[in-house]
Amino acid sequence: MLLPTLDVETRSRVNLKTAGTYKYAEHPSTEFISIAYCLDPESKEVHLWVPGDPDPDDLLAHVELGGLIEAQNSYFEYCTWHFIAHKKLGWPDLDLNQWRCSKAKSQSNGLPGSLEGVAKALRSEIQKDKTGADLIKVLCSPVEEKSATQRKAINNFISLGLLNPDPKTPGEFCDDPRLLQKMYAYNKTDVLTEMSIASMMPEMPKEEVDIWILDQKINNRGIYIDRSAVEGAIKILDDTDHLTDRIVELSGGAFKTSGQRDKILKWCSDRGAPLEGYTATHISEALKTDLPHDVSEVLRIRQILGKSSTKKYQKMLDRVASDGRIHEVGVYHRAHTGRWGGAGVQVQNLPRPTVYPPKDNPNLFVELLRTGSREVVEAHHPNAFEVAASAIRSMIMAAPGHDFISADYSAIEARVIFWLAHDEEALEIFREDGCIYCKTAAAIYKEDYKTLYKAYLAEDPDAEVKRAMGKVACLGLNYQMGAKRFVAHCESYGISLTLEASEGIVGTYRSLYKKLVKLWRKLEECAVNAVENKGRVFKTSKSRRAIQFKFAGMFLLARLPSGRCLHYAYPRIDKVKTSWGATKNALTYMNVKEGKWCRSTTFGGKLAENVTQAVARDVLRDAMLKVEARNYPIVMTVHDEILAEVPKGFGSVGELETVMCDSNPWAKGLPLAAKGWRGERYRK
Repeated sequence: MLLPTLDVETRSRVNLKTAGTYKYAEHPSTEFISIAYCLDPESKEVHLWVPGDPDPDDLLAHVELGGLIEAQNSYFEYCTWHFIAHKKLGWPDLDLNQWRCSKAKSQSNGLPGSLEGVAKALRSEIQKDKTGADLIKVLCSPVEEKSATQRKAINNFISLGLLNPDPKTPGEFCDDPRLLQKMYAYNKTDVLTEMSIASMMPEMPKEEVDIWILDQKINNRGIYIDRSAVEGAIKILDDTDHLTDRIVELSGGAFKTSGQRDKILKWCSDRGAPLEGYTATHISEALKTDLPHDVSEVLRIRQILGKSSTKKYQKMLDRVASDGRIHEVGVYHRAHTGRWGGAGVQVQNLPRPTVYPPKDNPNLFVELLRTGSREVVEAHHPNAFEVAASAIRSMIMAAPGHDFISADYSAIEARVIFWLAHDEEALEIFREDGCIYCKTAAAIYKEDYKTLYKAYLAEDPDAEVKRAMGKVACLGLNYQMGAKRFVAHCESYGISLTLEASEGIVGTYRSLYKKLVKLWRKLEECAVNAVENKGRVFKTSKSRRAIQFKFAGMFLLARLPSGRCLHYAYPRIDKVKTSWGATKNALTYMNVKEGKWCRSTTFGGKLAENVTQAVARDVLRDAMLKVEARNYPIVMTVHDEILAEVPKGFGSVGELETVMCDSNPWAKGLPLAAKGWRGERYRK
């Protein structure tokens, strides 16, 4: 069903990419350039409003009556409408429930999220106007002397006779009428393109619309930030002169900063310690070896100065809005499987602590960082930078008078894949509060499971090492990983393994969990059969847990037990070369990979990973809706964790855990467990 569609163009003195949508929209300098809209999609008649025009009464009447509006990346339209149209112009506000998003629809259908990308992928008759990128560079921010990209766009328009030389002095907005007319046309074309792609995509199921609306509300709530502590941390992290001086001293002036890659690599080689590269991984690996003292110290300084925590603290400060909160931290359906991704601060990817404050004073690091003094911090711990990196989660805090209540699913993917594989023996381990990692380790080391698990519970060091191996095996081998890749997989966890030992572990794993092997084969068989027999349904089993494949329209659909479908666009069977050198027929499809729309090859293990992550995501989706209905306002989700911000004295960890583990009928027999905590600051 086509919906009324709207697209806005704005300009501001605030950088949208740096500040984020909410902070950008609320800034006093942010204003509309134009609003294009179509209230009757059948007619495709697009109207345009620009500042100075009479109010668009037809649009405002539609809004006031509670009518739905669709937009591409609609949170931008929601924020700009709220802060500009409603608060500045006095127009009726548009509730989040009134919005629908064509970007959400495209991503939920396995298509690119950008308007240009999805229009190309769908081969739409109406494509996005490519001149828009240059128009935005020139019209949407003030003229800057030092902006090379803006100057290039200005020169392009000058060469086309659409702009006079030096259109504005630096600091002023360009408002050349010729370019504005092109912007108005671009604005209207975007509306037509959005309606075109919306008409070509399957509709989102009700459950997905519901969770997308909740996702928008979560992003709009935002997360409260301890701003003074963030500012103090940044001051400390900027205090690096002593480290730079030390680098110069150690190298005898061979290089002046830790960023001079080639000079440092040559110096290390001259000191008898050649490095394979200068990435974080290369440096980390080199530091595990026996290095000359000066080389080791230089590389450790490089680690300190290159920590992502420095950038994350600045990103927090850049994005915190006037209400003290960072908004829009999650991205709906970022992954093909439907899992959420991060935006801005990237809370999905915060560094794990390497040092911890005393248990009797958990806020010590925060209070030390708040001073902004490296000397004060290092009076308690020798490395202020390590303290800052370890405390970054604590900068996310509940608002005054509130607490966080959080719970995280335990081993959700392992539970789901054994459930999909009908491996009741493995599922019993979870139902009995056992440990699947110890079960796996027992098979690898040829020991008794119960004895090993008992030793692990008693904190026996040898049992802990073996369980760690079992965990790494489960994380890698559930999805048909081969022996060579498993060696590299183990190395990423600090475990050294020979190829021969890896082959043994892979064989043991597949013998122990034969039903996983059967699931991989059945998934690939059904997917290939569906592509070769368009319109027919192929099921992995006869049970309600079955994955059902069907090739319909331009998509191979994989229907999950929840009823949701994964979409594989433009599927076909191609001859491909395997990693072991053989040639075989394999399923390929189009998807977004590293930002590009390209063809990918898949196989049974990869399909198993897709459906497992998708089912785990649907478990989280259902839990989020239930948690919200129980008046636990969610402020973010991180992987399999729900974080709610509640008034002090409200609710309990136990209630949140119970609600999250109360699975829907479609997940009957899936043993769920969640572990939670309550506190004023975010932690892991």
